[in-house]
Amino acid sequence: MTPFLVALGLSAPAQPPLPQPVPFPPQPVPVAPPAVTLEVFSRVFAPLPGKHEVWFVHPCTGQVVKVCFALPPGRLRKWETGKDWVEFRFDKGEVRLDFRKNGRVDVDYDD
Repeated sequence: MTPFLVALGLSAPAQPPLPQPVPFPPQPVPVAPPAVTLEVFSRVFAPLPGKHEVWFVHPCTGQVVKVCFALPPGRLRKWETGKDWVEFRFDKGEVRLDFRKNGRVDVDYDD
C-alpha cells in the first residue's frame, strides 16, 4: 500500500488555490426625477410670480423633460392647459409653454 500512497503524493504537483473573484461595488441606479403630466400639472401647480423649474412627461413623446420658465409679477388673470400647451396670463404679461412633436419645449414670453 505504501507504493500507492507514494505514487499518489508524487503524481501531481500541489497547485495554489484559484483567486476568488472580487465583487464589484454596487453601482448607483439612476433615478428619474418626479415628472408630471399636463393634466396633473393643471391640478397641483400654484402659478406664483417668479422662476419655476418643472419636470414634465412630454405629451407628444412620453419622455421626461425639464422646463424652466419665469412668471411675471402681478395678478394672474387666466391660466389654461391644453393637450400640448400651457398658458399663463398675468396683468403684466403672458407666458406660454408649447410642447412640440419633435420633443422640444418652447417657452414664449409676451409682455
